[in-house]
Formats: sequence, structure tokens, C-alpha cells
Amino acid sequence: YAIERHEELANQARTRLKRLGYDNVEIICGDGTKGLPDKASFDAIIVSAGAPQVPETLKQQLAIGGRLVIPVGRDIHQTLLRIRRTGEDSFEEEDFGAVAFVPLIGAEGWVEPAQAKEAEIDAQSSGFAEGPLIPAHRAKTVRTRLSRLIAEAAEPFGDLDELAGLAERFAHRRVVLLGEATHGTAEFYEARARIAEMLVAEHGFNIVAVEADWPDAAVYDAYVRGLPRSKVPKAAFTRFPTWMWRNGQVAEFLNGLKAINESIGDPDRKAGFYGLDVYSLGASVEAVLAYLDKVDPETAAIARERYGCLAPWRADPVRYGRMALSRGYALCEKPVTEALLAI
Repeated sequence: YAIERHEELANQARTRLKRLGYDNVEIICGDGTKGLPDKASFDAIIVSAGAPQVPETLKQQLAIGGRLVIPVGRDIHQTLLRIRRTGEDSFEEEDFGAVAFVPLIGAEGWVEPAQAKEAEIDAQSSGFAEGPLIPAHRAKTVRTRLSRLIAEAAEPFGDLDELAGLAERFAHRRVVLLGEATHGTAEFYEARARIAEMLVAEHGFNIVAVEADWPDAAVYDAYVRGLPRSKVPKAAFTRFPTWMWRNGQVAEFLNGLKAINESIGDPDRKAGFYGLDVYSLGASVEAVLAYLDKVDPETAAIARERYGCLAPWRADPVRYGRMALSRGYALCEKPVTEALLAI
């Protein structure tokens, strides 16, 4: 079961799930803070909006041993909690650190901005950012004006080939930036891929740079350009979020890019696939050291010593992020920065 308070979004979710072939999910439009008492008890409840406190109603709908995951707090000062029911009237609580979610609106959540204004409740009590709240009538005006501006600027297209044709106007630029409204949405990946293929095949673009870990992207790059595969990492994009670059749409794009490259005789003109991020702590360190071992063993030894500070955290970089907030652990920035500058 899933609860969505906006009927329009609930209907969209139902339609999308049906199209994808899922028939075991029921979308209910209602107040999520009240849960579903007639369906209780539950082994797991996930709340994807920040509440002022853990709703007692949701806790009471947990089965013994059941878990409730919920962000609690306002604005950027939220904490992700996991509540486990251990008995009829007993619960355990675990803190998983700082997070930021939209406010949870409902009977046991925050007051909606328009209602808060009408009831003369200040912004601090409403759970939204500090400052004047937008009255309901003005919020509607803002939405209407924004919708009109988008409609005036938008250009309709039929299929992806037509979309690529619209993008031809940017083909004379040295750099073309392609964004997306959400990560992991197939339609955005397919649209981006079609435009990129057009720019590479018809206009000589030879760099596809993406928001991805560079050691993992180098594995894909070797594939599309027919180069020897690096030994690091052993498998590409196995770290969260695996779905972002390890999916069917990306595989199809890589195969298309490889086919285009095979038709290009000059190796320097073949398009490469490059990652811009260094989030993969372990793989990034290993890739740097592997490179230095080949070109400058002396610098490799120095880099190993400087990277040694990060050794305990390579398998779990998130733990390093948490520990870095503590004075006793925030020691790696200087040696790692020195290593990067030296390289």
C-alpha cells in the first residue's frame, strides 16, 4: 500500500504502475499521518516526508518486530529515524543521521501553508522555510503564471528523432549540456541518448561526460572505444546508486555509441564516455595508485602514504562522512588534497 495526499499524483502513480505491469500495489489518496488502520498491522512502514515528531498512529500500526522509517524535524534540520516495535507498548529508536525531506502534511504532521496562514500560524510552526507564507489565492496565481510561462516556452515533439532535430540548433556549440528532471527515469535517458548520438555521429562531438564515478565510467569508455579494460574496478557501478548507470537504457546507449565509433576511422575522433565524479572512494584511490604505479612509482609511494588515512573507510565511505564531523576523525582532508595537487 502507498498513501498520496494529492489525487492527481495518486492517479498518475496508478497509471504508471499498471503500465509497468504491477498489480500488487494499491495507491490510496488520503492523509499519510493516519496510516491505514483497517489494513494494520504492518511489518514495515516508510514515510518519505519530514514530520514534526513520529506520529503515534503509525507506531501503533506496526506489528511486533515491525519497523517504521521516518525523517523527523523541519527544513534542513531533520533526522532519519528507524523505530522498531519490540512489544505491545515498547519501541526502539535508531538515528541514521541528517536528511532533508519535504514536510509531512496531515493530522499528525505539519499544517499546510495556506491553512497555517488562515489560522494565523507562523512559518516556524508550519514546518516550511522561515518567512511569509503564501496565501492560498496567491499560490494559485503563482502556479498559473508559472504554467503559462512553461507552456509559452515549450516546444512539442513527436518522437525522439524529432527531438534530436530540435537539438540541431545547438550542434555548432563546443559544449552541449543535457539535464534531466529526475535520475533513473527511462524517458529522460532515452531522450538524452538520442541527442548525444546525433551530436557524435553527425557533428563530431567526441566526449560524453556524465555525473558518474570516473573509474567505473572508464570501464564503459574502454568498451565503446575498443580499448583494453582497466583492472580497477572489477565491476562497474556496483555502488549505490547502481540503477543510475547500470540499466537497460545506458546499455543500449553504449552499444549505439560503440557502433558509431566503429564507423570512425581516426581513433582520436572516437567518442569517449567519461565520469566527472569521485564519489567511489575505494575505486578512485585504487585507480589513482594503479596509474601512478605505471608512470611514477616514487609518487605512487607518497600517494599511498597520504591515502593511508582513508584506509579504514574505503569499504564504507558514508561512515567516513559521518566521522569527519567529529574533530578526532577530520584528519584526511590535508594529506589527500596534497596528493591531488602533487599529481
